[in-house]
Amino acid sequence: MGYISNCLCTIMLIVLASAQLEADKLCIYKSQGNIWRISSAAPGEGIITVPYPAQNKEIEFGICEKVKCGDDEGYALMTDLGTGKCTLLTDDKKNPKVTPLGNEDLKLLFQNTNGPECEFDAAQDYKFQMVLECNGDDEDFSIDTSVEPDSCTYAVKAKKKAGCPFIRGNAIWKFLDKYSVYVTPAVIIVGAFFLMVGGYFKKISIFLIVLTSVVFISIFALYAFILPYSTPEWAGWVIIICSVIAGLIAGFFLATFLKIGVFLLGAWGGAMLATTLYGLFVYKISDKSYVLYIMIAVFALIIALLSLKLLKLVLVICTSFIGAYMVVRGAAVYIGGYTNEFQLINEIQAKDIDNIPWSAYVYILSIFALAVLGILFQQYRFKLLSRKGRSGDYQNL
Repeated sequence: MGYISNCLCTIMLIVLASAQLEADKLCIYKSQGNIWRISSAAPGEGIITVPYPAQNKEIEFGICEKVKCGDDEGYALMTDLGTGKCTLLTDDKKNPKVTPLGNEDLKLLFQNTNGPECEFDAAQDYKFQMVLECNGDDEDFSIDTSVEPDSCTYAVKAKKKAGCPFIRGNAIWKFLDKYSVYVTPAVIIVGAFFLMVGGYFKKISIFLIVLTSVVFISIFALYAFILPYSTPEWAGWVIIICSVIAGLIAGFFLATFLKIGVFLLGAWGGAMLATTLYGLFVYKISDKSYVLYIMIAVFALIIALLSLKLLKLVLVICTSFIGAYMVVRGAAVYIGGYTNEFQLINEIQAKDIDNIPWSAYVYILSIFALAVLGILFQQYRFKLLSRKGRSGDYQNL
């Protein structure tokens, strides 16, 4: 279900949780419906220094920032205090591995990847691990400095408020993930409808978009901010049904009052366009998170107003773009390699552009290319139909 919900969640985060996010940096980890903002887990710039007297070594580990070893940088390095020589414990092209240690206790395991060969045991690599455990009241890091002289593994444990997810997953998220395989084909089919004929069947397009938006935004808001993790699966069905009923009512209302519906459709399409443009190239000009927020607000307002003046053209553009996103995002579930929206923003804000895989750019460009093809196809189809005196349901405006 991630193909739609991730985009919806991104916008919901901006609206509902922007006050909790740092103005100049997003350090977010997302797993199984839980979302952690861990930038406050370490003091200063997010660098932790851990001494190991038994080996006369020191470990520096960056949670949201890289540490430097000469001209190189990575997320963890080891320094021999005797010689002053530093050794990177991570590949500078990769993030540290983050693994949730169960949803109930909400622990995160940070572990370096591609560590160098251990000088004490050639069969092992040096390993550095940090366990971040949820605790409402911040506590100091518990640093075990009693490591054996010939140990290849270093560990740090922390109980911090930053270890608590600011959006907490529950049974709803698991419920959606469980049944996502059945929803993916429907998402692709609906996306293809928007892409090819969304501008012509205006009422149907508005109805479907409003229905989908209400359902997923309702579910996200409930599971993120209200429902406990232990919410049973039957409650998921009840919430889904109630959300669908609300979506049907809202969709019918906005499809009936077309100008209001088209205005909101334009705002929704503008928000999605702003998010994609930012991820494609705007972040290279400015990687401040507030730039993304401003872009979403400005694009949503401008396109919403334009949609009332240039109704047919804007509707074609919006449905083509939304349809392209749904088709590509749905196909990515089967193809793989699509970078999660949260992770993409995280990499950009952490100035870690090298970690963004080439496949992310391919998918983003594919969305734009498919949207352009959809616009051209719909415009061509309008011309053919206008010659036959058929203009869709625009005569009702």
